[in-house]
Amino acid sequence: MLLTMYERFKKLKSHHQLIWSLVIATALVSVWRGIWGLMDVFIFPSNKLISVTISLVIGIIIFIVIHYRLK
Repeated sequence: MLLTMYERFKKLKSHHQLIWSLVIATALVSVWRGIWGLMDVFIFPSNKLISVTISLVIGIIIFIVIHYRLK
């Protein structure tokens, strides 16, 4: 009986992990989409090439700063 309860708990735990992973993934994609949309509106909306270039440079700078902060 105890083994059966343990197996059920293990399945329930993995079931909840999947649900939480899906919730977190959905939240992450939603935030990414929102930031992307705001950047399209506010960073040179009339010139896509400059907007994309500046966004890329900002992203690279953020990665460099994070890389050196974690060392």
